[in-house]
Amino acid sequence: MGKGSKAKKPRKKGSLPELAGIPKRQPNGQARARADAPNDPRKTALQARVRHFGGKDTREGRLSLSGQNCGEQIGLVMQHSAKEAERTKLWQTFQAWSSAETSYRSRYLGASEHAKGASIAMVPDRVESDTSHSVDLRDPEQKDRDAVAGWMRWKGYLGHLQSAEVVVLHQARRGEAMLWESAHADDKTGEVVRGRPTLRGLFALASLRKLHAVVEGRK
Repeated sequence: MGKGSKAKKPRKKGSLPELAGIPKRQPNGQARARADAPNDPRKTALQARVRHFGGKDTREGRLSLSGQNCGEQIGLVMQHSAKEAERTKLWQTFQAWSSAETSYRSRYLGASEHAKGASIAMVPDRVESDTSHSVDLRDPEQKDRDAVAGWMRWKGYLGHLQSAEVVVLHQARRGEAMLWESAHADDKTGEVVRGRPTLRGLFALASLRKLHAVVEGRK
C-alpha cells in the first residue's frame, strides 16, 4: 500500500462504535432537514383551498384562508362577501346550530348526515394539550334531554325564517347545494376566473344573516 494511502484502522475489541455526525442546524435552531424539505400537511390543504378560492399561492394567501369557515362552501361565501368581524359572528351561529342538529340526530334519532356536495380541503388541526381538564359529568339521559332542548331552541329560531331560507340553510349545513363556484379556466379565453358565490350561495348567506339576527335578538 502506498505511502500516501490512508487505510482504515481496525476497531479494537471493546472500543465504542463511531458516532454519527450531528446534523447542522439553521440559525433559528431548526434542524436543517426540516427547513430544507418541509412536509406540512396544512400547507397542502391550504393550497387546495387557494385553488378553490382563486387567490395567490403565497404565505399570505394561504394564511387568509386558514380559518375553519373556509373548509365549507358557506364559509367561502362569507370569506368573499362579508367582512372579518361579521364572518366571525356568522360562523359562530352556523357552527352552534350545526352542532345542535348533529347532537340531536346522533343521540335522539340515532342517525347521522353526510355531506354530498363538493368538498373543500380540510386543514389538519394543530395538536395541543388540553389544560382545562374539563369532564362532562352528565349521564346519558341528561345528554339526551339537553340535545332535544338545544334542537328545539334552534327550531324556534328557524321558525322566524321563510321556508326557502330554512331549506337552503339545511342544504348548506349538509353540503348538498352548490354555494360556491371554484376558480377555473374560461373555456373561450383560457384566463383563470376567480372563485365566486353562486346565486344560491348568496341566498344562503342572506338567510344565515337573518338567522343570526334572530338569535341575537333573543339573547
